[in-house]
Amino acid sequence: MTRPNPNPDSGSPSLEIIQVRGSVASASQAEAQLRDLLRSPGSQGVRCYRNAATPQDLSVHLTGAAGDPEAGAGGGAGSGAEGASPLGLRIAAALREFGWVRHSVWKRLDEPLDC
Repeated sequence: MTRPNPNPDSGSPSLEIIQVRGSVASASQAEAQLRDLLRSPGSQGVRCYRNAATPQDLSVHLTGAAGDPEAGAGGGAGSGAEGASPLGLRIAAALREFGWVRHSVWKRLDEPLDC
């Protein structure tokens, strides 16, 4: 049985995740850089997390509609995630100086799973 999309007017809902792994010292510098970036307009819907087991790992989550499908396309190191938002691309680029960055875009399922 097919269920209707619970949020049909939302376009392509997505979750963008930017993870950075560096040293403990670079994590505090990365946090300061994030604070500056997130003061800009259009940064609502952003949440930042620190890994409970490895405090030098940070994760930035952006919620909303997916960005331009051509943005970041092409793979390759440092090119960004396919379908990433402009804000996500800016954050990922800014965090690269602090360590390894993984940037991914997740699309919400059209039909919820019964789990």
